[in-house]
Amino acid sequence: MLKRPCSGSNKLSAISKSEETAVTPEQTIEEVRRCIQVAGGDRQWDDTRERWLWRAAKRLGLEPGRVTTLFYRKAKSIPAHEYLTIQARARALQKQHEERRRYVQETQELAKASGSTAAILLGDAAGAAFALAEWAEGLKREEG
Repeated sequence: MLKRPCSGSNKLSAISKSEETAVTPEQTIEEVRRCIQVAGGDRQWDDTRERWLWRAAKRLGLEPGRVTTLFYRKAKSIPAHEYLTIQARARALQKQHEERRRYVQETQELAKASGSTAAILLGDAAGAAFALAEWAEGLKREEG
């Protein structure tokens, strides 16, 4: 039986150095599948499963065939270094995704406050930046 840090309620397991639990191979495989899902990102309506797995493999730095084998639970074993690499890269990707989502949310809140929501929704980055700059300039004038 393998040992690894306790799992948390997060999409990926939370690392806790103080507590360790026994983990079955099935749990390890499920953890790897969750990591692959995080790395693959959201599937678009026109994405095939093969393309989605290829994208996950590219982001994890693995061969597409290996990721397919892991995802479909056909791997006979998962070396520790491979497991740790997959887990670390998936966590980094999840963190990037959360930071990007937070940035977009904050930008949209600023746009709403300045009345330039349309520029954000239409994907007009230059227009949105201009509107935000105008809004910030207006705040400076009000303060001064």
